Amino acid sequence: MDKETLEPDEAFWPDERFGKQSKRRTRRQWRKDRPVLEDGATGVEGVVKRFFPEKRYGYIQPKNNAERIRFDLMDVSYNRLKCVGVGRTVFFTVVKKPNGRLKAVVT
Repeated sequence: MDKETLEPDEAFWPDERFGKQSKRRTRRQWRKDRPVLEDGATGVEGVVKRFFPEKRYGYIQPKNNAERIRFDLMDVSYNRLKCVGVGRTVFFTVVKKPNGRLKAVVT
């Protein structure tokens, strides 16, 4: 059966053939709707996703699914240096850098 031979009401549209399809959100919509970290947030929990010890920086993915945030090894306290590694859970404070970007200070 072709769509031309069917009445418009009987035509097979993807919604009707496969049942109700869930509206999937695109990456852009998901990124736009995710939580935002603000300057001065303290005690935020996150997981170290990437860490480059030779370059002295890394990235933390917060538990609330906000955008990942960068941290510098200079901003990690001495007694927390061994806690920073890929896959490790850390607590951090969000601070605004002079250029306007946010950075994490691991506490």
